[in-house]
Amino acid sequence: MSTRPVANEFPVTLGFGARYPWRWTYSYSSALRYLAGKIHKGTDFGCPKGSKVRAPINQTIISKGYSAAYGKHIWTESEDKSIRLLFAHLDVIADASRVGKKWHESEVFCWSGNSGLYTSGAHLHLGAQRLVNGKWVWIDPLEIYG
Repeated sequence: MSTRPVANEFPVTLGFGARYPWRWTYSYSSALRYLAGKIHKGTDFGCPKGSKVRAPINQTIISKGYSAAYGKHIWTESEDKSIRLLFAHLDVIADASRVGKKWHESEVFCWSGNSGLYTSGAHLHLGAQRLVNGKWVWIDPLEIYG
């Protein structure tokens, strides 16, 4: 089983077996990443713009779009519909990545970037929510996979 990554570890290995030659730059609710009084709801992985992002689990795309906060982004949902993942600040989203599309673990479905207003360099922002008593609750994505 993989261990929780540490800052600047190369490659980053998460508990679901995905290995990335990226550095873990900011963790969930990092004090360094408070913005407008809000906690950092995700984990950032620094990487070159255009790095391939592989599906960490079997998942279905539930939305995709652009926002000032997240830039180009995709929301996915696990097969059992208990976990949602947010992939943000993307450069490119695969043409086949449409709402309802199922991606299998390790398939490339987007590429990292630097999109959005709240970013200071190329990276992948990975956010996670878990369904708890009928409500989606933000959690540290590494609690799921780490």
